[in-house]
Amino acid sequence: MEPSFLYFAETSNAKSWNGSTQSSEDSLGSKENALTVDPFKVDDDADEESDGLDGRLVNNDDFHWEAQMMGPMNSPYADHFFNLIVRFGPNFPLSPPLVNFRTKVFHPNISITGGIELDILLERWNPALTIPKVLQRIRQLMAEPNVNAPHPSSTQALQLYLDDHDRYLRIAEAWTLEHADVGAGE
Repeated sequence: MEPSFLYFAETSNAKSWNGSTQSSEDSLGSKENALTVDPFKVDDDADEESDGLDGRLVNNDDFHWEAQMMGPMNSPYADHFFNLIVRFGPNFPLSPPLVNFRTKVFHPNISITGGIELDILLERWNPALTIPKVLQRIRQLMAEPNVNAPHPSSTQALQLYLDDHDRYLRIAEAWTLEHADVGAGE
């Protein structure tokens, strides 16, 4: 049974997913039109929000993607690319995708194993969210950590962020230099 990739788009602006319609079986075995999409590509009319974002299928699995995101400017993550894994579950888009960093990041909201503590990936998920919007929100979180909702295993990063911000920035930059890919800047 071929998986059916569910289409979702932003209706509030010019962005939409690229894709083509094909026939496939859903989880109940019935035929329906499913949209096979590249959720990281946006129309030519897209604004700057999608700059520095890219993604591709892993092993032709519509439910498993690799993403690459440029770190936010004016942060210890600037001018470097960060790799993420995006997995879509069987209830997507009714439930959020699982998004994890593959690149190690020193951050109060990101665990050493790549888990992300972000409301839109948890209790505030909205099926109308697109993957570029999710990645943009992750990029924003990297620039502006949410100290009120840290990742449970990132207490050291949180304490440094709150108590010794300069040291936090030095460590975050050192991790970025060691683990992230150098980019051309935004």
